[in-house]
Amino acid sequence: MIQMKKPVEYQEFDYAEISGSGPRIGIEVDRIKETNDVERLGRRIREGSIIFVNIKPLKLGNAIDFNTAMNNLKRRCESAGSGLYFADEGWVLVVPKGIEIQR
Repeated sequence: MIQMKKPVEYQEFDYAEISGSGPRIGIEVDRIKETNDVERLGRRIREGSIIFVNIKPLKLGNAIDFNTAMNNLKRRCESAGSGLYFADEGWVLVVPKGIEIQR
């Protein structure tokens, strides 16, 4: 016996009605040139900001400094419940908990 799937119901929204309603989400762009720059990002990570971080200047430098900075950034994201995603060569994306990145 073949079971028919229930039809998916869609609801249309009038963009004019919903635009401007609810909180706006800003996306920030920053860069890490040295290990100490991660500390500057820590506050914004705890606040739940979405941040594109350019890590290429650090990546092109000393490998030990790069690994230290990335481990520090990872620890800060984990403690805030944020996600850390490698977006492209030289870029990472920090997102607060509750936001999922689908690949």
